[in-house]
Amino acid sequence: MLSGILLNFLPWWVIGIVAAIAALVFRTKPVFSFLAGFLGIALLWGLYAGYLDGQNESILSSQLGQIFKGLSSMGLILTTALIGGLVGGLSAMTGSLLRKLVLE
Repeated sequence: MLSGILLNFLPWWVIGIVAAIAALVFRTKPVFSFLAGFLGIALLWGLYAGYLDGQNESILSSQLGQIFKGLSSMGLILTTALIGGLVGGLSAMTGSLLRKLVLE
């Protein structure tokens, strides 16, 4: 939720910082941190991309899909969610491993 709020004011990569800090605060294993970060950011970006796609009646996503060799609107939304999820998951896992390195 904090990532979604901060995305309105800061660059896209703030999601990585928020995910890493969250993993530092909550004591979870790196695998679970990755899954939580991945799912949280993938849902955030996927749902928001779907919302924006619905608002403009898929005009922009169909034009972007043509640039990426005929990728459909849903494919573009899923790709956006996957990329965001990977950034969030890897950042959360990094935060968890950093906590283990420094504090344990």
